[in-house]
Amino acid sequence: MGGTGLCTDLPTVPIHDNNWHHVAYAKTAITTRIYVDGNFLVNFAATPYDLSGFFRLGRSGSGNVGKNWQGPIDEVRIWNVARTEIQIQAAKDCQLAGNEPGLVAYYRADEGVSAANNSSLTLLDDLTAGNHDGTLNNFVRTGTSSNWISGAPALACANCTTIATGEPAFFQYLSMFPNPAGDEVNFEWKGDAARQTDFTIGIFDTQGKQVQAVVFANDNPRISISVGALPPGLYFVQVTDRAGAGGVKKLVRL
Repeated sequence: MGGTGLCTDLPTVPIHDNNWHHVAYAKTAITTRIYVDGNFLVNFAATPYDLSGFFRLGRSGSGNVGKNWQGPIDEVRIWNVARTEIQIQAAKDCQLAGNEPGLVAYYRADEGVSAANNSSLTLLDDLTAGNHDGTLNNFVRTGTSSNWISGAPALACANCTTIATGEPAFFQYLSMFPNPAGDEVNFEWKGDAARQTDFTIGIFDTQGKQVQAVVFANDNPRISISVGALPPGLYFVQVTDRAGAGGVKKLVRL
């Protein structure tokens, strides 16, 4: 994997090795991060992405002919929240239920039988309540060259860790106050050593929608964020560094 398909030069990663790989793309209003097999690959400034029209799997988003993915695809998950490195690592080898907070589309792609006649199957089922079923195009669904296949890695169906509101060790150095908050919430770095990286602070409502996004620069020990325009209630504050490491903390807006 490499090139300039995401508006930036990407490091080359050898994923054409006849093995399955997990690729995650996490985008906030400020930054975009890419992970391969749960490992951080690259971070670059976020650019606007047009979500109108069709969403295509395995083909260029612009619909350009010839820009197709050459290989199998399995377990596609689309979220309305930028997942952290910890969340990605915790869930990449786990089969989801389809009702996880922030999950808006989930395609297990296990409808067909390997190398059998699956021509009657024309949709890719979305297992979330949104029912965003996909239409299968340019997929013969018979024989062995353009069909469902066996050999996808087995995913755990139980005993998987859900990372939703964990507070990792660095929160002992990063204070958030007041909480509950009125019109403003403050973040202050209390570590002995200076931070070596900026933090991205995102605030999300209980539906997983991002309502605030701010960069906490590493040369600034304290930052204040206005939350006065937010309706009273429960929110989740996600703090991540440039490598995508971080965690989530609850915030109550009075």
